[in-house]
Amino acid sequence: MQINSRTIAIAVTSLADSLDRYSAYHNNLDPSPYKIAGFLMYWLAKTKPIYMESGCLLGWEGQNDSGFLIDRYDSVNEMFAFCLGINYLGIELENIPDETVWDFIYLLYFRETNPKHLILTLELLHKAASVAK
Repeated sequence: MQINSRTIAIAVTSLADSLDRYSAYHNNLDPSPYKIAGFLMYWLAKTKPIYMESGCLLGWEGQNDSGFLIDRYDSVNEMFAFCLGINYLGIELENIPDETVWDFIYLLYFRETNPKHLILTLELLHKAASVAK
């Protein structure tokens, strides 16, 4: 696996531009951590900066309780985006049920998401994880 530095630059630039537009529209120069994490996850999942060299064999297939099959390496960008987002918010992965993690990966991988949806979902996830401690 490798990281495309140009794609990371696009993701970071898009993140900064999105936060600037969002802040200007709402007249809020200090976006909440949920907004930052939501936009971060959105742009990382959208730009997919991590890739595999052509010809690499994909291994392990996992199946979650929802019944969808997903290759561990094929969804690495969504897993990376999820882990970075919850880490930014200080949420410990151990406080999130496995099924919820898989559902989030599914959401980022298969569904058309938008940052506003991710912001709200992250806020609810953070509150639920705080209660689970």
